[in-house]
Amino acid sequence: MTIDWWTLGLQAVNFAILVWLLRRFLYAPVRRVIAARKREVEAAQEAAAAACATAEEEARRLREARAALEAERQGVLDQAAAEAAETAKAALAEARAAAAVQVEKAQAAIAAERQAALEAAQGDLAALATGLAGRILQDTAATIAPGLFLDGLADTLARQPEAERARLAADMAAPGAVATVVTASPLPPEDRAAWSARLLPLLGGQGSLGFEVDPDLLGGAELRVAHSQLKFGWADRLAAAKRAMVGNERA
Repeated sequence: MTIDWWTLGLQAVNFAILVWLLRRFLYAPVRRVIAARKREVEAAQEAAAAACATAEEEARRLREARAALEAERQGVLDQAAAEAAETAKAALAEARAAAAVQVEKAQAAIAAERQAALEAAQGDLAALATGLAGRILQDTAATIAPGLFLDGLADTLARQPEAERARLAADMAAPGAVATVVTASPLPPEDRAAWSARLLPLLGGQGSLGFEVDPDLLGGAELRVAHSQLKFGWADRLAAAKRAMVGNERA
C-alpha cells in the first residue's frame, strides 16, 4: 500500500481550512450566543433571586403586620372583656347595694309597723285597763269620804319647791285671793273647816279657801291657786299608770 502524500497534504490543508472556517464562522458566534444566553440566564436568575428576596421580605412584612393586627385585635378583645367584667362587677355591686337598701327599708318599715302595732296594742290595753279601773273607781267614789284625800293633797303641797311655795304664798297675799279645793263629791261643812285649817298655813296663811265639785276626778282632790293647780287623786294615778303601760310620757 502506497501513501499519496499530496492527497494527504491536501486533505490536511482542507481540514485545517475547515477547522478555521468552523471556528471563525460557527464556533465563535455559537460561543457568543452561548455566553449571551448564559448572561441572560444569570441576569434572569439574579432578577428572580431579587424578586424572591423581595417577595420573602414582603411576606415577612405581611406576617409581621398580620401578627401585629392579631395582637392588637387580641388586646382590644381583652380590654373589651376587662371593661365588660368591670361593668358587670359594678352593676352587680350597685344591684347588691340597691337590694341592701331595699331590704333595710323593708326591715325598717316592718320594724316601724311592728312598733306601731305594739304601741297601738299597748295603748288599747292601757285604755281598756284604765277605763275599766275608772268605771270601778267611779262606782266606788261615792262611798269614799273626800276627807281621806286631805293628807295626800297636803303632802303634795308640802313637797313643792320653796320657790313654788313662795309664789303660791305671793298669789294668796293678793287682796281677795281664794284657793279652790275641787273634789269628786261635796265636802261636808265640818270637813271644810279642817281642810282650811290644814291647807291655808301651807299657802302662807293668807286668803281664803273655796270648794267645788267635779265628778270626773274619780276620787281625790285638786287645789287651784291663781294659775297653779296641784292634783292628788285616782285620775292622775290612772293617767300615770297608762303612761307607764304604753311607755310614753305624753300618752
